[in-house]
Amino acid sequence: MPTQFHSLSVTTNAVPEPETYALMLGGLGVAAFMARRRRRA
Repeated sequence: MPTQFHSLSVTTNAVPEPETYALMLGGLGVAAFMARRRRRA
């Protein structure tokens, strides 16, 4: 009975897309806003 092997190749981008940077900056902005708001109260 022959054995079958399947290969799976996954490609990754070396440079993140602009949307990735936008989401990261947005998340950091929200985190900074919440930390600043929490410090004032």
